Amino acid sequence: MSRVLLICLGLVLGLALAGLSEGRMAHLRLVSPQILPVWTAPVTDASTLWRGEASGLRAGALPGPVDLRWRFERVEAAGPVWAIAVTGTGVEARGEMALPWARDRVEITGLSGDILLSDLPALIGGVVQSGLLRVEGVRAEIGWPGRQIRAFGGAITLTDGQLGPVEIDTGEAVLVSDRAGGWRAPLSLSGPVLRGEGTLEGVLGAPSARLDLRVSAVGDLPEETHRALTRIAEPDGEGWRIGREVESLADWPAF
Repeated sequence: MSRVLLICLGLVLGLALAGLSEGRMAHLRLVSPQILPVWTAPVTDASTLWRGEASGLRAGALPGPVDLRWRFERVEAAGPVWAIAVTGTGVEARGEMALPWARDRVEITGLSGDILLSDLPALIGGVVQSGLLRVEGVRAEIGWPGRQIRAFGGAITLTDGQLGPVEIDTGEAVLVSDRAGGWRAPLSLSGPVLRGEGTLEGVLGAPSARLDLRVSAVGDLPEETHRALTRIAEPDGEGWRIGREVESLADWPAF
């Protein structure tokens, strides 16, 4: 998702150039193609600063391409605001993007939506998955001109999930960033036979992450679930611990 946020920043500033001509990307590509950065390539010819679309974008931790649409909404005291929508296979989210008058950053607020795990490739190699991920209140601040992510946060909930033989009734994670440039997501999972608590953490702008998850049994484990745990986890007292260095959250399977 963070990659989409960076693209949002680039598109707004790039399309401002189009607004200086006839307002459409097609005209700017015809008249002055040399001034267009490479990241404007996905923007459709009919797009303007006020309304438009970019297709086939890579969206950070999502395994497939998504489309980004924007529409000018209003002008506030701090600056103009656009409504944005991100859609793709199994993905749909909406929020707002603001460009303060200082033009030193872009602010994403209220980005919320749904991700259907059954429509996506396997997150864990060879494991069938299902469930609904609800992303709520994603907010981000992106600096300019460096396009670096300064802050990032949001909440994720999972309902009716399943990873192979393991049922997950509910799951929760809260993403927070710090001033040192890192991010952290404390998470919890709960199902009929298993519970888990841990963290996923990394560095803003980097695809890699570290997972540390402790899993405990609730009652007797089915044999199939026990075998699955022994393949991916290490025994830890009366439970199991999963510790993984993930090279890229964008390359599924990530585990």
